[in-house]
Amino acid sequence: MRTDQEEFVLTQRRSWWISSWLPSWCPTSLSHLIKAEDKILKPIRVKFTQGYVPISNGNYIWTLGFNEREHSPEISASGVQHNQVPLVLLHGFGSGVGLWVKNLPALAQEGRPVFALDMLGFGRSSRPIFGRDAKEAEEQFVQTLEDWRKAEGLEHMILLGHDLGGYVSTAYALKYPHRLKHLVLVEPWGFAARPHVQENWVPIWIKVFGAAMNPFNPLGLLRLVGPLGPLLLQLLRSDFKQKYASVFADDTVADYIYHVNAQTASGETAFKNMTIPYGWPQHPMIDRVEMISPSLPMTFIYGSRSRIDGQSGKAIQEMRPNSHTEIVIMMGVLVILFLTLSPVLCVAHLTGNLAFEAKAVQSSIGDKQGDAERAVDGNKESDYMKGSCTHTKSELGPWWRVDLKDVYSVSKVIITNRGDCCSDRIKGAQIRIGDSLDNNGNNNELAENLLTVPEGTKTFEFKPIKGRYVNIFLPGKDKTLTLCEVEVFAEKKEVQSICVPRNLALRGEAVQSSTYDKQGDAQNSIDGKTLTKYSYGSCSHTEEEKDPWWRVDLKKSYIVTRVSITNRGECCPERINGAQIRIGDSLENNGNRNKLAAVIESIPGDGTKKFTFEPIKGRYVNIFLQGERKILQMCEVQVFLA
Repeated sequence: MRTDQEEFVLTQRRSWWISSWLPSWCPTSLSHLIKAEDKILKPIRVKFTQGYVPISNGNYIWTLGFNEREHSPEISASGVQHNQVPLVLLHGFGSGVGLWVKNLPALAQEGRPVFALDMLGFGRSSRPIFGRDAKEAEEQFVQTLEDWRKAEGLEHMILLGHDLGGYVSTAYALKYPHRLKHLVLVEPWGFAARPHVQENWVPIWIKVFGAAMNPFNPLGLLRLVGPLGPLLLQLLRSDFKQKYASVFADDTVADYIYHVNAQTASGETAFKNMTIPYGWPQHPMIDRVEMISPSLPMTFIYGSRSRIDGQSGKAIQEMRPNSHTEIVIMMGVLVILFLTLSPVLCVAHLTGNLAFEAKAVQSSIGDKQGDAERAVDGNKESDYMKGSCTHTKSELGPWWRVDLKDVYSVSKVIITNRGDCCSDRIKGAQIRIGDSLDNNGNNNELAENLLTVPEGTKTFEFKPIKGRYVNIFLPGKDKTLTLCEVEVFAEKKEVQSICVPRNLALRGEAVQSSTYDKQGDAQNSIDGKTLTKYSYGSCSHTEEEKDPWWRVDLKKSYIVTRVSITNRGECCPERINGAQIRIGDSLENNGNRNKLAAVIESIPGDGTKKFTFEPIKGRYVNIFLQGERKILQMCEVQVFLA
């Protein structure tokens, strides 16, 4: 249950009484932190909620929520409701929710519920006294997360942790694996043990300084220097300004980080209690990770210029030979404090298994717990009664199909068969791959015949076949098809992660030739919403005029290859027919003489249409409708690059 901010102001002041003297020495306070956070979150244009979530022992967790509103669940072709599993983000050491600012709009774009929270002892969450024992401090973090999950009413979640958040996420997975659908670790801290080597490479002055500072918290110096703290942070971490230059031109990020860490040390103290000299963990996760449920998919994400050694991820992958464990290397990227430096966001909860949580349908449903999506939930549990297997009726030629949403050169499919009963039912099934839905996709190219009955999980490798759809087809009369997991992999040379292109228009500025009324503003078409009823205030609308136009300024030139447009639903969808998409750097004739990318023949009412074209470089994207007495109306425009 989310609680309004005001209810906790007094509580927060009381819990931070220890730092009541800080404003006289350090230029910080709770109100400074709130203002800094509001400023860093200001570029987020999609709607979100924020508030305190009460947990045990009188503590509370500061939480941002996206796509929380009740919305109609998707209905699959098999008639089964399918809701997206929420994605929960845990930040790293010395961080807070504000540093996800570059990621949150793109992560929320696909409609999945997304939550970002300040971990206990950090940001605007409670700052209690942690136990001095490393295991006790770790348990406090884990129990806090579980309390938060219960309070928010989440049955399952995809947990993504960065740095210290990755360590806490893994600790949570050890204790509550049944609550997770996927564990994603972005450059996680605390996995590798301290190496048993001579430390002759460490200069003596560093050893002396380290010994002197050992009794103090890691960021104690920031508070010790008082009014010089902000300047010190800007000097030591001048890279922050560069890394967030696409969002902020000033020291917004450094200011936020200062106020997050200049408050009373709490989570920082817990971190110190969990470490040994030089920042190594007292209880390395590498020693415990084998105890994580083998059915829980794991993904490790590292930058190729990372400060975190990716060998731990590779070692864990070898420890879990029969489990889904992926490693994603983002080439040329240093992944610190945020996930993406490029205009394409690699969404970590989707990995090398292209089928994971993709849209699946089947010919029929044997009973209510045998729907098609259960074969792409990341769970290899083979006991049907535990609710993770599909089941058709007994029928002629049953089939199951997954839509990968794009064309891949598929070279491997892994199938987990039912184990508690009737494993021979799958004998004679075919794996078919292609782009056609003729005969429900069952006429696509044959990749493999299941001539023998696979026991447990079996891998089928074959010559690469290009296709969007992967079918499991069982020819014959009175056949029943049951699958407990289907995993699909592309050729090694293909990217083994699914990347969601960032909508460049979200951070743009829109104008148009005229505005019909106050709720038809040009900016409404880049607000991140695809609401198609005009009265909802999320569509643009010109007056009736000659040659109306709409334009978004992307702030700099990009190589654009795709534009998606959502049309108005309740009235007049034909108004957009014949409009032109033009892209370029010129503002001659308001940008309407830039290069022609596509012509919009029509878009169904309440529909979204994708226009793909040869790459065009430009800063401005125009929608231009030539003719007398024309009206241009749109409910969302999305712009993507190669």
